[in-house]
Amino acid sequence: MPLSPTLRPAGFTLIELLTVIAIIGILAAILVPVVGRVRSSAASAACMSNLRSLHQATMLYVESNRGYFPPNYGSNGVTNTTWWKELFPAYCSSKDVFHCRTDETGFSGTYKETWTRNGRTLPNGKVSYGATGHIGTDTNGKSVDFKAMGKPLTRIKRPSAGILYTEKQHADLRLGEVWYGNHPRWPNETTFPHHNKAGFVFVDGHVKSMSKAELDAAIAAKAVFFGAADVAAN
Repeated sequence: MPLSPTLRPAGFTLIELLTVIAIIGILAAILVPVVGRVRSSAASAACMSNLRSLHQATMLYVESNRGYFPPNYGSNGVTNTTWWKELFPAYCSSKDVFHCRTDETGFSGTYKETWTRNGRTLPNGKVSYGATGHIGTDTNGKSVDFKAMGKPLTRIKRPSAGILYTEKQHADLRLGEVWYGNHPRWPNETTFPHHNKAGFVFVDGHVKSMSKAELDAAIAAKAVFFGAADVAAN
């Protein structure tokens, strides 16, 4: 005798199964880019928070050092320290603040887990940010240095236009070293890891996200300075 409808085995037809697979594929195609954008936005927000924290630590340093920004490798003949060594851990106790979660650059040479400053052993870690501004000489051989580092805060006439720190990812940027402490010197040395945008913190403390094109346009209009304005002469 034929089975009654209530006794027939449950299951999917081939058409039903293919339909479900197609729907899952469509949903995945929609959701994966969305999840990627959400993760990137979260990383960008974390980066902006890091930059704010670095600015706060820098201002604490300035207040404690007669109004001067921390010395930095390459500025005023400095070769033994960088702005991040001056801030960590005295003014910024977390090494994670110096690291952007998108920065997966490795290390060239031998990586050291720790380093020593003033007799204190400190943890090593990535540095994903740099003090902006060109260091060099002009056509007359005069020294020029557009970084705020090592200079008094009073030298900066437009703190709302001078970029203090931005994103720079490089294998040799780490807390225990000074190499590449003078980068980024130019806008094209900036890293733009957040959907082709980077975070910037200005001398007055406000932060902004810009693409390379937006940065170039703002510099051309003299709305912002890659480095601190009015600090060129040593």
